[in-house]
Amino acid sequence: MAILDYASLTTSDWIAASERLESWTEPDHIWSLRDWSALRAASPELARYLEQLTAQIGLPSIESRQGGLNSLAQVLAMFPEAPEAPIDSPSGQRQEIRRFRLAWRACAWKLAFPLRLQREKLESLRQLAYGASHEINNPLANISTRAQVLLTDETVPERRHKLAAIATQAFRAHEMIANLMLFARPPEPVIGEFDARRWLDESTSEWQVFCEPQATRLTIKAPSKSVRWLGDPGQLTQLVSALVRNSCEALGRGGSVELTCEPVKTTLESATRGNEPTWWQWTVADDGPGFTPDSLHHAFDPFYSGREAGRGLGFGLSKCWVIARGHGGEIEIESETSRTLVRVRLPIGPR
Repeated sequence: MAILDYASLTTSDWIAASERLESWTEPDHIWSLRDWSALRAASPELARYLEQLTAQIGLPSIESRQGGLNSLAQVLAMFPEAPEAPIDSPSGQRQEIRRFRLAWRACAWKLAFPLRLQREKLESLRQLAYGASHEINNPLANISTRAQVLLTDETVPERRHKLAAIATQAFRAHEMIANLMLFARPPEPVIGEFDARRWLDESTSEWQVFCEPQATRLTIKAPSKSVRWLGDPGQLTQLVSALVRNSCEALGRGGSVELTCEPVKTTLESATRGNEPTWWQWTVADDGPGFTPDSLHHAFDPFYSGREAGRGLGFGLSKCWVIARGHGGEIEIESETSRTLVRVRLPIGPR
């Protein structure tokens, strides 16, 4: 791991930065520092350290960035281990830097643990969904078949209406089970190289279908040059479509949805190894009503609905989670009262 030039930070700076990190006992304390000014006000010493860290690996200044690395939580997610102290540092300073590194690691763990817990929960749900789908699907098929057979011989209008309702509802339940099976045992992505710029141009019209009828402005920021990606373009279109549709449901009418695509580095090791990024990061942001805390906690659960809170949550985000994981990537959500951002990271090369 690279060693940073810590000359501009004194022993008292390290003590102050460590105490600040140790005071943030909950993930929400860390997430609250969403921009540079908030972080600088909370801990100028920690802000100076982060400037050193990003400068060391060749990233733009945190203060000048418009997106991406704009919160302490994102920095901790990207760099779970703080760099080591220089060998020639005074012994007192080395001791404080060790304390700082432990506090940094603890904060990174506090952020990572809920994400790991969520992944384990969803994996358990997938196992449950797979078993339940098989058990429920067979009796549903029998109910639907019997209702249709009886319907062909029935002549009484009232009975025909009831039998038709049974067949319709059984078919509806079958569709729900099919979606559940898709979550439990999704098809393997057909990974291949494709032109991302062409894919983007072809998919934009599909995303506009959700925005135009409700006068929502869709903005796309992505590399203008032709770029070769590895992935399943069909599944990736479904992923982004589900996110755009979810944003439009939150907005209702008007508002804006912004899609951003950029190459990023997510670990200090990969960043110091060279200048090549290791991930493509998609962000889909809208200015509609955000998730409630409970809705955010269940956002990726299949068939969980938070429509009463103003945001349609059903199978869409579960599908996004499945597709991102199938590509070796990850997905996360940040939400405030009037802004929601979904971040999807997909590997540039094979995983």
